Amino acid sequence: MIEAPISNPPQAYMDIISQLIDKARGFLEAGEKLQPMAFVGNLTTKEVIPVMIQTGSG
Repeated sequence: MIEAPISNPPQAYMDIISQLIDKARGFLEAGEKLQPMAFVGNLTTKEVIPVMIQTGSG
C-alpha cells in the first residue's frame, strides 16, 4: 500500500472536509469557540458520523 503525504490528501477526503473547514473558519472569525470533534466515515460512500470528543480528566 502506498501512503499519500498528509500535504496531499485524497480528493474524496477533501470533498468532505473542505466544507467542514469553511464552516469552522466562519465560527472562529465570528469569535466563537470550536468543540473538539472526530469524523468517522467512508470515503467511497461519503457517509460521515461526527463524534464529539470529551476533553479533560473527568
